[in-house]
Amino acid sequence: MDNTQIVVRHEDIDITYDQEKNVWRLPLRGRERSFESLAKAKEAINRPAPEGKKSGFAPTQAWLQQGAYDGSSWCPTTITAIAEISCGTQRVWATFPGGRRKMRLSDLYLTSTANNALIEKMSELTKQIEALEDTRREMANKMERFVLPEVE
Repeated sequence: MDNTQIVVRHEDIDITYDQEKNVWRLPLRGRERSFESLAKAKEAINRPAPEGKKSGFAPTQAWLQQGAYDGSSWCPTTITAIAEISCGTQRVWATFPGGRRKMRLSDLYLTSTANNALIEKMSELTKQIEALEDTRREMANKMERFVLPEVE
């Protein structure tokens, strides 16, 4: 698949074509939006904001814990919109390197000086753990293996 990205600028807003999903994506009034055609995307931009409606959720920086829930891998993300409560769990829309998806609010952590320091410390500890595991593997590889005596 061709990875060429198509971007059209309309009214100072970049509209990007998502080839994988066959939609046009753009930020509009504080939300990430997608449309089936470029014409519909431009219409949405040209349409005035509804009167009396809230302007939307202000994008907010957060941390997403990835992989195993052991604090070893963190990804910066942006919460872009409040979604719905599903099965008693608040969900939000978030963007991160690699895409955008709806996720549980409980999987996201506040971006703050205290949390940033904790994430930095956990990252240092993860590196130490990985170094210790490498040392342990090297030691195990140096061990003499049991060999059966030859039988005549």
